[in-house]
Amino acid sequence: MRHVPAVLLAVAAASLLGPPAWCATAAAPGASLPAKPALSLPNGTGATAAEDAKEKPKRPEMPPSVRWQAKVLTPVVLPCEPVILDITWGNTSTSSLEYPDDQPLLFTVRKAGEAAPRRLWIVRRIHRDLMIPLGPDETYTRKVPFVLGWPPSKTRPPMEFVLAEPGNYQISLRGDAAPAPLAVTVVAPRSAEDVAAGNLWTIETAQWLVGTRPDPETVVPALERIYSQYPTSRYAAWALWIHATIMTAGGGVDRFTEAARCGEALVARHPDFPLCEEALKALVGVYAALGKTGQARETLAELAGRFPQSRHLARLRRQFGQAMSGPGVRSELPPAGTTIPRATIRTSGTKMIPEGVREAFETFWQAVAEGDFAAVEGALARDFVGDRGSRLHYAPALWRQRQNARSGTIQIRITKAEMAKTYARPRSMPSGAARTWHGPLCVVTGSLSVTWNRQVGGRTAVRSPSACWVFYEYPKGVWKLVSEVAATPNLLAAGQAQAIRAKLPRRLRNWRISDGRRERAPYEEIKAQLGLTGKILDEHTRWTNHVLTMTGPSKTEPRIAGRIRMLLKSSAGPAGQTVVRDVDFHLAVGPDGKLILKRIDVKTPTGRK
Repeated sequence: MRHVPAVLLAVAAASLLGPPAWCATAAAPGASLPAKPALSLPNGTGATAAEDAKEKPKRPEMPPSVRWQAKVLTPVVLPCEPVILDITWGNTSTSSLEYPDDQPLLFTVRKAGEAAPRRLWIVRRIHRDLMIPLGPDETYTRKVPFVLGWPPSKTRPPMEFVLAEPGNYQISLRGDAAPAPLAVTVVAPRSAEDVAAGNLWTIETAQWLVGTRPDPETVVPALERIYSQYPTSRYAAWALWIHATIMTAGGGVDRFTEAARCGEALVARHPDFPLCEEALKALVGVYAALGKTGQARETLAELAGRFPQSRHLARLRRQFGQAMSGPGVRSELPPAGTTIPRATIRTSGTKMIPEGVREAFETFWQAVAEGDFAAVEGALARDFVGDRGSRLHYAPALWRQRQNARSGTIQIRITKAEMAKTYARPRSMPSGAARTWHGPLCVVTGSLSVTWNRQVGGRTAVRSPSACWVFYEYPKGVWKLVSEVAATPNLLAAGQAQAIRAKLPRRLRNWRISDGRRERAPYEEIKAQLGLTGKILDEHTRWTNHVLTMTGPSKTEPRIAGRIRMLLKSSAGPAGQTVVRDVDFHLAVGPDGKLILKRIDVKTPTGRK
């Protein structure tokens, strides 16, 4: 498993789980909030004050000069959908101070037509030891999900959704400096997806929004069903957000990778999600923790572009500035003024593709043919995965492919195009990850051939007899490419070869593989070819992977290339002498579908790597 620095894991976890002490800095100075006599807030989260004093340290008092007020960011919601409040705390004094990271605790809700209002506690996580600094006349604003509560007449009663039925509501928060109540309208779901997803949206899943953490195993299946089976539902974005939060809280590379996948889908599919700014901030932290500095840089730039006044920008740049310094992936693109070789494009069968998707398909390939890398990137979805990796890597790969060429030809023949609600992308070569998309999709399959006429060295060609392109519609009427699988028609062989390649650095000496007739030991054969049997200190042998390519007439046979370093025993040569050779393992798929060894090529290195 890849090593991830613990500090970055903690940063990424905090990105999703809420504002820790070091990130809760005040926003730029703004207008002071209206002065109002300070109100003492209830002490605790549902227990009596006496109980709370016995069980937990006393919460710091709110300074009298701090005023706060709230406004509704999502005035129209579905039943049980969170209402997002923008709560702003302001320092009305002339000196700096700190105040506890509190949200309002007590409120009343009056539904139109009801005689009496309901009095409820807000369910939320109290940061008893977290103090927010505020300078003179400074303000600090944070988005708060308003979703669960309980009647204060009971001791620790069950949680309930605050706005569970359609209707017009007025909400009054105790201590709010604004005199008018907040207006929220709850509308009945209109689409079948909203109805079905709403049935899966439970109090237990919503608890993760307020810091309470039920068993993830009981929550995650419902979340996955919401965003996979009902991806256009209003609840889908919340399901992705909570799933990402759960994965980040668990820690570890695999869970962080899953959190990144959920976060990517959230910001790509739901750009109007009220917590999108926080989601982008969280993604920066998760990417940095995983060592994906290219994606972290790109996401930070996206955050700055979409939310130029975001309070997260300065802190993220300060925290990750060193980790994100240095040349990025885009440095591999041609500098301005470079002559880019064009390709002639020939297509057939495109009439099989539905009209809107066909326009996106043709526009994308025309940009590829012309070498318009900006247009190519614009046609790719944010969560695009291709044979060479993510969107960041696609345009540089195109440039490397056509460098030193005079001209080229791209030939595409479409054999099928069909709409789908789910697409599971297989792992492909050389670095395309397996991934699943849910939503309005169009899967286009066919064959691809790319030929480049080189200025020196003749012609190079890449042929993929079973290529696949998948387009996703978001927003409605806009189609973008989310997946490309084109490098090899034999994904099974590629996947098995990738698994072998990953194990070779640690297990070369113990690796056993059949050639279709008998089991062989490649490491022992390498030593025998070199006449070194019995002459090597095996525990010091080192293997370094170089490349994995698909060879053969149809590009179906994997070739794993690497370098082996073997230390001679003192009795076999000068002390410390190392034998270095380049080795190619040529593989093929056997009758049972498993890889077999065709041959081993051992060569003297032409250059040290």
